[in-house]
Amino acid sequence: MPRSCDDFCMVASAIVPLIKLCDPAITAPVLNHPNLTLGNVIIPPEGPARIESIIDWQGATVDPHYTQPRLPTGLIYTDGLVAIEGGFPQWPANCEELTRGEQKVIRIYHRCACRQVYYSERQMYPLKPRGKVWRWIYHIHELDSLRSYILRCVADGPHDLQGSLVTFQRRWDEITGDPCPVDFTPQEIAAYEAKEKNHAEDMANTNRLRVQVGIMEDGSVPTEAYDGLKQALEQCRKGWDEPAMKGPFPFCESGYSQYLS
Repeated sequence: MPRSCDDFCMVASAIVPLIKLCDPAITAPVLNHPNLTLGNVIIPPEGPARIESIIDWQGATVDPHYTQPRLPTGLIYTDGLVAIEGGFPQWPANCEELTRGEQKVIRIYHRCACRQVYYSERQMYPLKPRGKVWRWIYHIHELDSLRSYILRCVADGPHDLQGSLVTFQRRWDEITGDPCPVDFTPQEIAAYEAKEKNHAEDMANTNRLRVQVGIMEDGSVPTEAYDGLKQALEQCRKGWDEPAMKGPFPFCESGYSQYLS
């Protein structure tokens, strides 16, 4: 009989006391915003730039201090026009051949990449308690993700939580000498891996479709482009091969959307 969300959450609850960190300097409870993108930061339309408010608090949690030595999403450089090699943003080799307008764009992206490097170094400075934890506690990523997977298990399904538990089961001997409370059978792990492969292909196909029709990374669309994008999506929906794409058409009115998670 397949395990339920409650089953996975009970196993996760049994894991936490065995792997939690106890240093008060890094375990103090702090408020954690789950999605600090620039789109969720409200600034005034005129005058000096300042943060007036932050939105999108669903999924917020109170977590130990050590779970947050990472950059907010809004500070992570992902555009790719400027490569970060050896910890330093690189100017494109053909930068001098670009037009003045193109160079202006490159300078903006270069500043964004520099900002990420700067804040990464400050945030992860090895003498800071959080930086020490993030560098040396090798199961910190699994421990950090566990809380959000438990929180979202009912809404999004147990797949991500099961994946985290599978990782703990595989690495348990590296983490602690206590008996492992995770007991997935080889058949359950194989079924999870097959589902994960399909899920990864489904996500990749969804992202390609998003880029193709011009939907933003957060799933939103410019107001002036809405009608045209809606027509384009309808055409794509008609040609969508669900078995080949490893999932249903991802953009349906009033339907489930991964962008609402």
